[in-house]
Amino acid sequence: MTGSTWYLRRAVPWRPAAGCLVGAALLVAAVTRWPDTAGLFLPLVVLLGASAAGFVFDETAVRVATATPRGTRWAPLNRLYAGSGLVVLGAALAVVAAGEAGSDRSDWAALTLVVGGVTVLTALVASRRQVPHPGSWISSTLVLLGLAPLVVGLMLGVRSPYPLEPWTDGWRAGWWLTGLIAWTVALLLVAVPNLLPARGRRQQASPDPVSAPGTRSARPPVRATGR
Repeated sequence: MTGSTWYLRRAVPWRPAAGCLVGAALLVAAVTRWPDTAGLFLPLVVLLGASAAGFVFDETAVRVATATPRGTRWAPLNRLYAGSGLVVLGAALAVVAAGEAGSDRSDWAALTLVVGGVTVLTALVASRRQVPHPGSWISSTLVLLGLAPLVVGLMLGVRSPYPLEPWTDGWRAGWWLTGLIAWTVALLLVAVPNLLPARGRRQQASPDPVSAPGTRSARPPVRATGR
């Protein structure tokens, strides 16, 4: 077992991440059984598949972990690998569901990769801000915001951003550009930690010129007084 595998087995909370993927798999089965539910369940498959990646940066002792030598680049890079793997699994589930519903598979896969990239980037930034468990609120917020376009579309009759109908070239290019930016920024933040240093590293303790070695104290000596 490599060091990365050992670290990820113990550092990443796999149960909630796996729970999101299991929920997405159950929705795929529902779409297979009842294709008429694809309009609601296909977006949920995407949202749950992307939500799984939001848990990879959960760290209870985040303040301690970011202060270690491996906590600035090695550990976040391994977590980024884990998050990208979860997003790919979510995209695979979306492809299966879209195929069962007779929808465009490539558009649903692209949407999952884009939403997953934004989710991973948000979790990474929250981890740098030393939020110990960003996954739970990121996942719940993602699902709520993701369902909002469906509700608005039903109420106002506007086009849904989901590819329930094939995307136009403009829509497709916009989504791909968003995903490319999200994944690139996430990789840059991991590769160059100083772009967004952890909160605990922003304020480095400056040496006290009074007590620094090789210098004389500018403070007057305190004389003991006796009665």
